[in-house]
Amino acid sequence: FVRQHMGLPDNGSYHDYVEVKRPYVVWNVIAAEPYSVKAKTWCYPIAGCVSYRGYYDKADARAYASELKQQGLDVAISGASAYSTLGWMDDPLLSTMLNRSEARLVEVIIHELAHQRFYLADQTQINESFASAVALEGVRRWYQQKGDDAAYQEFLQARQLRREFNQLLLATRQELASHYAQVMDSTKRQQGKERIFSRLQDEYQQFSKRHGDHRYDRWMSQGLNNAHLAQVAAYNQLEPLFTKMIRQADGDMQAFYRQLEAMSEVEFMRLKE
Repeated sequence: FVRQHMGLPDNGSYHDYVEVKRPYVVWNVIAAEPYSVKAKTWCYPIAGCVSYRGYYDKADARAYASELKQQGLDVAISGASAYSTLGWMDDPLLSTMLNRSEARLVEVIIHELAHQRFYLADQTQINESFASAVALEGVRRWYQQKGDDAAYQEFLQARQLRREFNQLLLATRQELASHYAQVMDSTKRQQGKERIFSRLQDEYQQFSKRHGDHRYDRWMSQGLNNAHLAQVAAYNQLEPLFTKMIRQADGDMQAFYRQLEAMSEVEFMRLKE
């Protein structure tokens, strides 16, 4: 399916299954300055610079997060059920990927395979938003092929709820960015930060009450800071732009990929503005 309908690599990835015996395969540490919503980056030989640092052991992730907190940074730890080695190795189907609906499983596999098809070093936001857009299109085509519109509509409803929640977080991130950009003393800066995060909690209560849904309660209760919002932006902020580009290519995925490969660094930077 991914080869014929999505133009994605058909290699050794997802041919083997691995039971990892833990809820997440890796834990990612995300960090930001106390008055910035821009994530700290770490640089690696193959992947380039990315806005997180991953650990297979949660205790190691917590230890490193503690070090960063001692440096005065805002820090978050996020469990990940999958990852991509960008085609350098055959990524397996992991037990952590199976605790989800069929639609979400299709979404995550296509998302990770998309990283093998197109990847820009040092550009986490572009890479993750691109993969998210390809995955969304992949789920649509999957259910179109199966003729199961009911399952696809159920996926869209859940995704719309997730999108509205992310929009709430992105709006808060923008408000924080505007606040931090103002010239003021540290006391007022901190008070403003606390006020904005408090308002986010109030708005979330209205959101969950309006939808009669509390699936994000646990995420919201973890003591949010700049790092949490930086993480959300990486995966969601540019996705609508890539979705639009797929439509403009009349659904021709190869044409879409070629268009991206032909874009200059300046053009990609404009996407982020």
